[in-house]
Amino acid sequence: MTDSSMSSSASVVDPATHQGDYQTIVTINAAPEAVFDALTTTKGVSGWWGEAKGDATTGGELVVRFGERRKFIHVDEAARPSTVRWTVRKSEPSPEWKGTTITFELTPEGDDQTQLRFRHHGLTPDLDCYGDCSAAWPMVLGNLVNYVETGTENPYTTDAAATPPVADYHATINVAAAPDCVFDALTSPAAISNWWVTASGGGATGDDLVIHFGDTRAIFHVDEAERASRVRWAVLNCEIEHDWDGTEIIFDLSPAPDVGTRVDFRHHGLTPQLECFEDCRSGWTQALGGLLNYVENGH
Repeated sequence: MTDSSMSSSASVVDPATHQGDYQTIVTINAAPEAVFDALTTTKGVSGWWGEAKGDATTGGELVVRFGERRKFIHVDEAARPSTVRWTVRKSEPSPEWKGTTITFELTPEGDDQTQLRFRHHGLTPDLDCYGDCSAAWPMVLGNLVNYVETGTENPYTTDAAATPPVADYHATINVAAAPDCVFDALTSPAAISNWWVTASGGGATGDDLVIHFGDTRAIFHVDEAERASRVRWAVLNCEIEHDWDGTEIIFDLSPAPDVGTRVDFRHHGLTPQLECFEDCRSGWTQALGGLLNYVENGH
């Protein structure tokens, strides 16, 4: 959750068109042209999602492979550098994706930044696959951010795809840095202030960490801060969103060969049944992207 995402949720969901589709907003530290290229070339799509073949331009047919499984996509629109729209012709697994539409809307934001408005039209909570897919998309979009910003190829893996569904919001990102570096970014209030929002207090086991969302605060108790391995926060009081009270925020760190660190993130208790879920999921997607960028690039 970011202060900006909580204060401008009307820009995330258009009440005139929203029908429960999965959607989120991500900020990428790159120009729209660079993001567009990652979405409209087979090399680009292979770098952040799955092995892609075919034609990713308007009218093209794109096949994206995940091990033995494939998704067949028709490219309805690829309008440089603002819009990419795909229709799923066939999906293995998750056959419910057939006929759904995946849209990427790109808008310049500041100096060499892009706001990506992502929507999977037809991916709604009534589908059996929604839990798995709504957990997977933040991981995939995190890979897209990393690929565009750093050039690091990190496609969505079959191991990640096999992760059993859970109700809590969770996501996985791979960071091109050692676990110690990621741990330091999670346990220093100064570092947290750089990748998330202003923080004060302490980040060691037993400390209270205070997160400032504008004029409101969230108080976390640091239940666990095991170097290079795990950070666990208990939310004692969140003034901006009391649904967070009593929930836990967990970062599990493990070495990732040829990558650096795998971060398995879970907000235990943040479930789709909560009214705040859509806003908070969007906020966490942006915050985890901020963590990745801070650890890898220092800003």
